Amino acid sequence: AALVLLGRHTSTLHRAYTLFYVVGTAGAVQFPIVGWQPLQSMEQLGPMFVFLGLHLLEACHVVRRRYKMTDREFKDFLF
Repeated sequence: AALVLLGRHTSTLHRAYTLFYVVGTAGAVQFPIVGWQPLQSMEQLGPMFVFLGLHLLEACHVVRRRYKMTDREFKDFLF
């Protein structure tokens, strides 16, 4: 999240965090003691919002690259 706020977001960050989040959550769910807690507890909402935010940001960048938008066109598209 800090890299996004500093303007250092790349597709590589998106791929790395997605892999980390999905593998980590899927691995935690495999243990009977943990169960579905990673998807139900309030303390896991932060990482989940970062995960969803990175997906939204990456979707915006994909649209921008696909349609070859300038900065001005992209801002008009979002707002």
